[in-house]
Amino acid sequence: GYLLALVNLETFSSLCRKNMQLAATDRRLSTEERLRRTKMKFELVSERRLFEVAKQYQLSFWLTTYSSIDVKECKKRIVAARMDQQYATERFSMCFIHQTRNLLKAAKKLVGECGMGLRKNKIHSSSKPGCLALLISEKEENENVRKKEVSAYTPGGAPGALPKKPKKPRKDREGKDAV
Repeated sequence: GYLLALVNLETFSSLCRKNMQLAATDRRLSTEERLRRTKMKFELVSERRLFEVAKQYQLSFWLTTYSSIDVKECKKRIVAARMDQQYATERFSMCFIHQTRNLLKAAKKLVGECGMGLRKNKIHSSSKPGCLALLISEKEENENVRKKEVSAYTPGGAPGALPKKPKKPRKDREGKDAV
């Protein structure tokens, strides 16, 4: 049999031009093409490093798990994933991936030590091998740190409220400060 390949070196094909106009998150693009176009950075890390990052970005990470896949497939799933009605690539700037033999054990350990981050619901995973993906956004971290600072200095965390006045030390019967 014969295989013929027609090549146009002068210009892009009409299909190629059409795909070039689509947004990086457009579902009509393949996950491979979305992965090539994304601005999100991916990093394969050890479990120790994953925990360090989760602790550093405790208020702004999103942890998710993917069972029975490798790192390459995990990246494709991340670029197609939606969290709270928003594409992961639009909401997060960095993804730390850790391959593990037991997703359930690793996810429980991370949530136990670092909390749930931005998640409102618990992580569903199995005791199978797969990938933990920790997504972070410096933008959300900065906003959450600001919120935490405001709530630390205002009653009930109400923005714009005045800080509580420090209590005066109590005096004992002899007029000395009580300890």
